[in-house]
Amino acid sequence: HITASKIPISQFKSAIASTELGKEYKITNMFDGKLNTAWVEGAKGTGIGETITIELKPGTYVDGVRIINGYMKSKESYENNARIKTIRLSYLVRTNNKSEWITEDVDLADLPFDSKKAADQNSIYLLSQQIGQIDQEVSKIKLTILSTYPGKKFADTCVSELIVLK
Repeated sequence: HITASKIPISQFKSAIASTELGKEYKITNMFDGKLNTAWVEGAKGTGIGETITIELKPGTYVDGVRIINGYMKSKESYENNARIKTIRLSYLVRTNNKSEWITEDVDLADLPFDSKKAADQNSIYLLSQQIGQIDQEVSKIKLTILSTYPGKKFADTCVSELIVLK
């Protein structure tokens, strides 16, 4: 629903990627609100099996997760790098004093690069795709790359933004 807003990173205990392609493409790029930066996995190939794990402070309720797939810096950056095709989204939820994982696999559309939206910082929400919807207290969110759309030039898989909603 449209009333959802972004959970500030001050509610994150940690955000860890299984790999990063050097200092320039670190995990924090996914939470900076900028389309000209991205997290790029640093594994060989397209990063199948690579993970992003976000630990949230106690009492954090999550409404859903949205993703801006690919490297949105430019049309070339977007098309030259791989993008996530299927992602496994897992939430560690707290119910009745116990924690349990809720997991779903989500297919992402391979959207064409939209230079008009990419040039407008206010369209971050419009560029993002909903990958999960939940309305519970969540202590961890784990994303796993299951398959990718190939880049024209590079095997590296990129994510420009990850938006956790409350």
